[in-house]
Amino acid sequence: MVVKGVSMKNEKPIIFSGDMIQSIKNTKPGVWPAEPIDPEKPFKGMTRRVIKPQPFIIQKADPGHIDVWGWEFAKNDGMHWTEVSLPRKQEEICEHSRYKIGNMLWVKEIFCKYTPINQAPRSRFSPCEETFCVYGYKADENLPAGSRWKSPLYMPRVASRFLLEVKSVRIERVQSIPNRDVMAEGINESDLQILCEKFFDASICNLTSASNPTKTEDCYDCKNTKKNQFKVLWDTINAKRCYSWEVNPWVYVIEFMRVK
Repeated sequence: MVVKGVSMKNEKPIIFSGDMIQSIKNTKPGVWPAEPIDPEKPFKGMTRRVIKPQPFIIQKADPGHIDVWGWEFAKNDGMHWTEVSLPRKQEEICEHSRYKIGNMLWVKEIFCKYTPINQAPRSRFSPCEETFCVYGYKADENLPAGSRWKSPLYMPRVASRFLLEVKSVRIERVQSIPNRDVMAEGINESDLQILCEKFFDASICNLTSASNPTKTEDCYDCKNTKKNQFKVLWDTINAKRCYSWEVNPWVYVIEFMRVK
């Protein structure tokens, strides 16, 4: 579906996992800062995406001084900053982000494509033309018989059901996430136990022990810290990509409003 008044040149795809799709579904359209439809369920109004390539320390500071971070570009002098100068350089740095303020992001997710039983295909050479096709989504768990899930990489624009408008972009280290952002990242107080049971990995939990390698009696103390909740979620997605919480990568923080 194409929204009237939105330039196709201004649209860009973005992929979200099934849990985050559920959070987007519970986000009020046309409201920013984002608000939940059902306050008891998670919502999503921002996402953190790893910066690639990662900035690196261009100049290592002497003790008591500040490191200089940035990139070196072949066409100019590059982009440099310190923790002190970063706030005033945010706009200039974020020009290198794929997603910029004003961009419309159409959401890609795991999906399937099929022809309803009551619709005969137009010909045997085109068994699923757009006129007759229906799309299903794994986040809704509605896989029709005889169909199979497809990677979000292959989702066409016409199958996307959510459109997001980028409202702000900034960069920061992932460990710098403030508590107020955790809820807007799509998790809530009940999610930590679910995440641990679904994705548990001893390497991302510092509460494990040799005598009890899976959990300790203090395991769910993590729920007392919102940042620890986000740490678990972050590592389930990014640890295997070498961008774990402990690595503390630089990320783009992209805030958005759900349009539809």
